[in-house]
Amino acid sequence: MAEPGFSLEWPLRPEWIKSTAPVIQQTRARPAMPNVNRVAFAMHNTELINHYGPIMRKLAPAEYDIVYVAANEAERREMESFAQGLGCNAVPAALALSEGRVYDAAVGVHYGSAGTAPDGAPALFRLAVTQIRLMYSIGKDAWLFSDDNYHYNIILCFGPYHLNNLLPFTNAKKVSVGYPRFDNFFNNPPDRAAALKSMGLDPARETIVWLPTHGALCSVREFAKAIGELSGEYNVAIKLHPLTAVSDPASIAALEEAGLNNYFSGSFDNSNLFSIADYVIADYGGSSFGAIYTGKNLVLLDVAAAAGNENITGESSSVELRRWFPHYGAGEADKIRTALQNKTLWSGQAKTSAALRDRFFAPHYGFSSDVAAMAIRNHRKITGAEK
Repeated sequence: MAEPGFSLEWPLRPEWIKSTAPVIQQTRARPAMPNVNRVAFAMHNTELINHYGPIMRKLAPAEYDIVYVAANEAERREMESFAQGLGCNAVPAALALSEGRVYDAAVGVHYGSAGTAPDGAPALFRLAVTQIRLMYSIGKDAWLFSDDNYHYNIILCFGPYHLNNLLPFTNAKKVSVGYPRFDNFFNNPPDRAAALKSMGLDPARETIVWLPTHGALCSVREFAKAIGELSGEYNVAIKLHPLTAVSDPASIAALEEAGLNNYFSGSFDNSNLFSIADYVIADYGGSSFGAIYTGKNLVLLDVAAAAGNENITGESSSVELRRWFPHYGAGEADKIRTALQNKTLWSGQAKTSAALRDRFFAPHYGFSSDVAAMAIRNHRKITGAEK
C-alpha cells in the first residue's frame, strides 16, 4: 500500500453534491426568540446515546433536554432511562412542538433528528433558534456534504476533512472537536481479557471485529461465509448497523448460516469493540475511520453494489481509503486470511494511519467530548449573538 503524505488533496466541491432546495424553502422562517433557555439534543434512535452521551456528561443536566422521536416502546423506554441516568429531562418531540417550546439551541446529526413538524418542515428547525450539527461519521460523503448543511449555524466537525469539504455548502461556524464517542477508548478502556470472556471469546486468540454498514453497501451477505471460516483461528465479534437487524433479514440469516452468532445489534458502544480488536474489518461508512482514529489494523471489503452508489461515487473518502488499505471483493475472500497473517503489512499500515489521522481528525484524543461540550455551552459566542 502507498503511504499518504501531507500533500494528499481532497476536492472542495465534490461531484456528488445534491440539493435540498425544498427543505431549504420550508425552513427559512425560524423562531427568533427562545422560551426554553436550554439546549435540545435531538435523538431519533437509541444509537445516538453513544454519540451524544460523552458530550452530555460534560454538561450539567440543567443545561439540556433530550428531545426524542422513538420508533417503538422499547426505544422510548431506553431513551427515558438514559435521561433518568443523566438527571435530565426527556421530552417527546411532538409534545415539545405542541407546547410551543423553542430552545436556545438544538444539536442534531441531520435535519430529521427530531422528526417532522405538522407543516411538513423538519421539526428540529421549529424547536430552536440556533441549529448545531454534530457530524456523525465520515465515509458516505454525499450524505455528509450537501446543501443540507445550509440549515446550521454551527457545525461540530471531526477535523480538517469535514471542515474543508463543508466550505462550499454552508456559512456555518465550524469547530473541529475530534471524535467524542471514542474518548473512553483512550481514557477508560475495558480489561481486554475480561471483556473477551464476557463475550464468550478466548483471550489467548487474536480478535477480529467486523463492523458492516447497512443497506446496499452492507458486506454481510457477500462475506459471511469467508469471515465464518476465520472463526476457527480468530475470535470474531460483529457489530451490525442498528438498521440491519430490523430491515435486512437476509443478512441476519447469512450470519447464522455461517455460524456467526456472536453479533451485536441495536444500541451498543462501539468503542469497547475497538478496545478488544486486533483487526477491524469494515466496508463503507464510519467504522473504517474509527479504526484509523484508534490506530487499529484495517481490512476493507468491497461489495458489488458499491459501483455507482450515490453515497460513495467520485472522490469520496470511502473510495479514497482503498488507495491506502488492503481491500478485497467477494471473489478474493481467501486473501483476507493471508493479509491478517502479514506482519509486514501491519507495521507499514501504522504509518499510513498516523498520516491519515491528522488529515481526518483534530488531535483531541481522550478529550473530544470536552471540546464539543465547551463549544455547545458557548454557542452564543461562536455565532456572535453574545460578546
